Amino acid sequence: MKLLVPLLLLAFLASPVVAALGDTEAELAQRYGKQVKTGTSAIPGVTIRGFVYKGFLIVVGVLNGRSAFEMYARNDHAKLSAGEVAAFLNVNAGGHVWNTDAGGTAELAKWVLDDGSVFAEWDKSAAGSQLTVKTRAAADLEAHTPPKK
Repeated sequence: MKLLVPLLLLAFLASPVVAALGDTEAELAQRYGKQVKTGTSAIPGVTIRGFVYKGFLIVVGVLNGRSAFEMYARNDHAKLSAGEVAAFLNVNAGGHVWNTDAGGTAELAKWVLDDGSVFAEWDKSAAGSQLTVKTRAAADLEAHTPPKK
């Protein structure tokens, strides 16, 4: 029985109702429903879309009409479980394999897809936890964006 719950969670999260990087705004709306928040990002050209879906807060950065980064957190601010993180990573793998990034720490786990196209970070801090996945294009834009004064 203990194994059944994580397997069901994994099956739920990996199902087609969960969006992944590269989805269009229409696909995001179809999967998550009405967005609860819209905003701008410090990254030029990126628009933020926020959704609450099945107990999760999902923040999506849209670049050129497609999801370029997604942040997943529990809407109740509880920590994400390792199973939830694995399921979200699986959805965003696109048939590739995640490799652990040596730059990670005890509080910040990092991965990169085997083709280098997508990066992921799991912030496991005490204030709650979140998983962020981003395309190389979004990561490059973010790295080259001067900080706001």
